Amino acid sequence: MWAVAATAVGLIALLDTPGDAAQRTVAQAAERVATLERGQARLQQRVRALRRRLGEAPSRRDTEALEQRLAAAEEENAGAASDAKAAAGRAGELERRIETLEQTPAQGGSDAGDPSGEADPLGGPRHSGSNGP
Repeated sequence: MWAVAATAVGLIALLDTPGDAAQRTVAQAAERVATLERGQARLQQRVRALRRRLGEAPSRRDTEALEQRLAAAEEENAGAASDAKAAAGRAGELERRIETLEQTPAQGGSDAGDPSGEADPLGGPRHSGSNGP
C-alpha cells in the first residue's frame, strides 16, 4: 500500500523534473519506498508475534477459575489463622495454669498417699508406678 503511494509520488515528481534532477528524484523515491517496505515488514512481523502471544494467553474462563481457587485458598487461610490464634491463646492459658499449680505449696492431707510429698497438679494423689490401691 505504502509502496504504491510512494511510487505514484515518485512518478509525478519525475514528470515535473528535468534531467539529472529527475534521476535524483527517482532515487530518493526508491529509497523512501524501500524504507516504507522495511517498516511495513517489521510491523507485519510484530503483528504476527502479537497474535501468537494472544493465542497463548489464558482464556477468560481459565482466569476466572484461577481467581475462584485463589479466593477459596484465601478463605481457608483466614480460617486456619483464626484457629491457630485460638489454639495459641488456649496453650498460653494452660501454661499459666500449670505455673500456678507448680508454685502453689502442697496442702497438708491432700498428699496422704504420696510418699514423695508432692501433690498431683491435677488435684489427686500421685501414685508410684503401681496400678493397684
